[in-house]
Amino acid sequence: MLIESTPTLKPEIEIPVPELDPSKIVWQGMWLFEDNYPSQGDYDFNDVVVRFRIEESANIKNEVLAYIQVMATGANFNNSFGINGKIYVENLTGYMNVRKGTSRVETEVIQITLPKASEYIPMLNNGKATFDLNSYNVHSADFPNVLEIPSVDFKWCLENIRIDEAYPMYTKWVDSGCKSYTDWYKGERKDDMVYME
Repeated sequence: MLIESTPTLKPEIEIPVPELDPSKIVWQGMWLFEDNYPSQGDYDFNDVVVRFRIEESANIKNEVLAYIQVMATGANFNNSFGINGKIYVENLTGYMNVRKGTSRVETEVIQITLPKASEYIPMLNNGKATFDLNSYNVHSADFPNVLEIPSVDFKWCLENIRIDEAYPMYTKWVDSGCKSYTDWYKGERKDDMVYME
């Protein structure tokens, strides 16, 4: 193949050059925490609810940008939230966006720069429990302390409403060893049991 060109002549049709997006979305969704791990607690997974978006950055440092926003708290413990062992939000206690008839409280989005890692481990610290950062087993004798939902629009449970009551397909997902019903959070939902404000 031979291509000849005359660089001094402007082409008749201007070809637009798309702007390069310097970031690539790695993933986004919500982390739902139950702070009584490894006990079942009230199993509502609203003790701390965090919306997240994690992007790889194209800069020379190969950094990762994380955007987090605390969406709800429904806990008596004084919790804090962190990623990979570093605390970013403290004093998460009380009840915010978990009760019917209450106005939504808007919180700020926090931007965090992280070193690039193969995975990011969200954690909740209530000062009383030790969490196994390598455990993702939700069908053992212990109960999970965090669920990752791959949706930024997930409706979390109202205070003291079990997640398996608000989302009936959740139990089928757990019983399958998390292999089937992986989209349980998109299926049947009891709107009177989740925060809709």
